[in-house]
Amino acid sequence: MIRRYKVHSQIGKYKATFEMVLDDSDRNGKTLSHMRELIFKHDHQEVPATALKHFYEQFQEMAILGNSQNDLIPPDFKAYVMGDALCLKFWREEQVIERTDFLDKQVYLSDPQEWDDQLSWWREDQENELLTLAGVPLTKSKPKKRRAVPA
Repeated sequence: MIRRYKVHSQIGKYKATFEMVLDDSDRNGKTLSHMRELIFKHDHQEVPATALKHFYEQFQEMAILGNSQNDLIPPDFKAYVMGDALCLKFWREEQVIERTDFLDKQVYLSDPQEWDDQLSWWREDQENELLTLAGVPLTKSKPKKRRAVPA
């Protein structure tokens, strides 16, 4: 079962709320890489290995999206395959670093080049099913020809 979750993460003094598309099999540690990236981006410091034992995640189910990846619409499929997260809030306990309360401009954290690379790998391996699920046309459409109307 694939579901949309709101994930509340904490590592040390940093907290964040993410939105992710995950399956039921293994959900542990899914936001750790995103937390480390945000901490480095905002505070310009690496997360030490000793702080990793103080990493917590709390999952809150928002919606059931389908039984398998075949049931997902292309944006959800992309978020699922790339392990992408939509950052709703990110803050340090003593200071708010970034807070987004109005979700007018939703921006995923992944690099768009990663998605393009993933699509090119699937094209090379001829993974047509995955390309179809991603909403990418498999072949270029032929131009439509019009017949002359007899006068």
